[in-house]
Amino acid sequence: TAFSLKDGKLEKLNTVKAEGQSPCYITLDPSESFAVAANYSSGDFSIIPIAEDGQVKPVAQVIAHEGSSVVSNRQKQPHAHAAIFHPKDGNLFVADLGTDEVVVYEFDSNKEKPVNPEPISRLKVAPGAGPRHLVFNREGNRLYLIHEISAEIGVYSYSDGELIHLATHPLTEADFEGKVGAAEVRLSPDGNFLYASNRGEANELIVFKITENGGLTHVQTISSMGNAPRNFNITNDGQYLLAGNQNSNTIVPFKRDIETGKLKSLDTHF
Repeated sequence: TAFSLKDGKLEKLNTVKAEGQSPCYITLDPSESFAVAANYSSGDFSIIPIAEDGQVKPVAQVIAHEGSSVVSNRQKQPHAHAAIFHPKDGNLFVADLGTDEVVVYEFDSNKEKPVNPEPISRLKVAPGAGPRHLVFNREGNRLYLIHEISAEIGVYSYSDGELIHLATHPLTEADFEGKVGAAEVRLSPDGNFLYASNRGEANELIVFKITENGGLTHVQTISSMGNAPRNFNITNDGQYLLAGNQNSNTIVPFKRDIETGKLKSLDTHF
């Protein structure tokens, strides 16, 4: 569904079918000529043209994934969970929880069907990790991938279409026992800190400092002050983090220290 935003008000423009099951993530290509929707249940992603007036057009392409992985109740089939564009070369990166892969595609916004269905490369992550969401640093040479099933952050180098695993950082403390479900990963506006959320029985926000070479150093683990922090975002000025706790139906604001990256709950929610 497309909306216009004017004077702080949203107005619905139109709606088209995603041509996939359970679209769970949507992003715009750098030219803003297309939207890409990752369809979780059908294990594919859809390319949706955007008109000059902002309306969405019928789907131009659907690219299907194939395969499975080792966690039988979660990975019997592909589950495309996110799609993002590289900040420099414009390639499209699709994280697939079901196949334990990040698949890299060439994307040309000048074509009616912009995706070359033959991947540039495939990154196989650790079996059972469950890739969910992903983000690049500003330079585009480091990819940070949240592993939903294993509750980890993977750090990967990127160059010339190829991803290489560098390190994996757990989101839980060493003595943690219980269910997990890593969800969102974001960078601070200045690019100096990484934030992640973990659901299940953890219900935590985790802060990492990004080192000079793009590595991660743990800074803080703090309660999300709710149940199932499925998503969160950081305000453009970097002053606050807003955590959306799905199962407790709350948005919880945290004050953010720009120098240290640490979060402090404001003891309120919406």
